[in-house]
Amino acid sequence: MVISQVESSLTRGKLLTSPSPNMRVAKMTKTGDATLFSVPRRLPAQSAGVPCLQGERSLPQGSNSNQMEKSRYYNAIIKAFRCKFRPCAKMQLKSVQLEGLAYAFCASIEDPSETMINVDDTIVTREELACLAPERPISDKIIKLVVMKATWDQANKTFWMLPPSFAVEHFMGHSLDKMIATYIYRFMPVAPDLKFIYVPIKEEGDHWYLMVISLLDGKLYQFDSNLNDDQVEPRQEIMKSLALKLSDMVTFGHYLKGDIPERKDFMNFDVKEARGCPNVLKGTHNCNESFIFIFN
Repeated sequence: MVISQVESSLTRGKLLTSPSPNMRVAKMTKTGDATLFSVPRRLPAQSAGVPCLQGERSLPQGSNSNQMEKSRYYNAIIKAFRCKFRPCAKMQLKSVQLEGLAYAFCASIEDPSETMINVDDTIVTREELACLAPERPISDKIIKLVVMKATWDQANKTFWMLPPSFAVEHFMGHSLDKMIATYIYRFMPVAPDLKFIYVPIKEEGDHWYLMVISLLDGKLYQFDSNLNDDQVEPRQEIMKSLALKLSDMVTFGHYLKGDIPERKDFMNFDVKEARGCPNVLKGTHNCNESFIFIFN
């Protein structure tokens, strides 16, 4: 995926926070300005004989013995927690990440309202996080978390990624001032080498498609896995409207000369349908997977 500084409020918060009595936090790992809480291996994994990893709890690449040890660890902890779906060793998760995942998706813990993620103004419960299970439509909150993390982790400042609420609030008629206050400081940092702007758009029926504003070639790319002939023009009008709002926002006076590239007339960019997209109409794609596709 092609994916300045971010407001400190964006990075404040806890991933897997407000633990229940069942969780009993055993370790806190600092990640940037956020805190990741891990689940102690002995609750309940120790009783299931989960092997203990040595040193910093992620295994190096290379030897077959290391890979076998990692596979045994993955299989043991997933079995102990009876996960609703299984991560695999190829994901290269650190053990603290695996334990957090196992706890969040543990089938034997019946507390759907428990807070799993609390970052900035976004709180995700166990029930809401379950939308990541296969064949479930992805919620707006999950996409927002992906957007926040991508913005947070960005090193080269070459893209802006906006949350789903951007398109929603634009079409609700939010004023330019309000849109600027909500999005510029958190999601649109100073970026002299800005190349792409990502705008996820959701329609009724949980179908997602993605607009990518490319400053490299002056195009609005439409990544859409379910596009009938009668939907082409309406969706392009939606994209043009969003591009116009972004043009208004970046020319409002917030950015100084050199803060972002000179070309800001996004509404004048030609719309181009991206090639090679999975297609629901041809049976190569499922609508519930449209989110996974647009952020792949």
